[in-house]
Amino acid sequence: MFGIVVFLSCVLSANFAYGDGKPPVVFAAASLNTVLQELMKAEGEKRGLRARFSFAGSAALARQIAEGAPADLFFSANVRWMEYLEKEELIAAGTRVDLLGNRLVVVAPKGEGFEVEPRRGFDFAGAFSDRLALGDPGHVPAGIYARQALEQLGWWRSLAGRLAPAPDVRAALVFVERGECAAGVVYATDAMVSAKV
Repeated sequence: MFGIVVFLSCVLSANFAYGDGKPPVVFAAASLNTVLQELMKAEGEKRGLRARFSFAGSAALARQIAEGAPADLFFSANVRWMEYLEKEELIAAGTRVDLLGNRLVVVAPKGEGFEVEPRRGFDFAGAFSDRLALGDPGHVPAGIYARQALEQLGWWRSLAGRLAPAPDVRAALVFVERGECAAGVVYATDAMVSAKV
């Protein structure tokens, strides 16, 4: 956490020193919403820093940047989208840093949990009824990683027709929080901030 605070402080301070004095625009993966907002609230006030945040799926944000959206800082949940922006020469040389990590967890609505054994041969599809929420595995990093994990465990095919793809990982979490899905695969940090799973 300290590393993130120092990094944000340096970046945001540099923007004030060399920029036009306006708060920098920070594009960040939806999964970072809580942590970045809390950091800015706690540390930004102490250090006199401000920022304007835009949270969404990494793919959507990268595409917005490629289309000319002004972003001073981009936190992607997937290296693929950083590589895409680098290839398009939209990241200043020498400024890319791999800073954060996370892990996937299976969640269920509060009070409706079920046992999961993360091993091949476990009947994951039979462990819950209804649908499984996840970020869209076609472009949402959490969904891409979820599909890779489910395939590795041999569970992916058994879930055909039961998936509820979401535009970002936070939306997948909301599907489960509202009881619209019996289970979901989300980042551990997202699960930790929810009182409903």
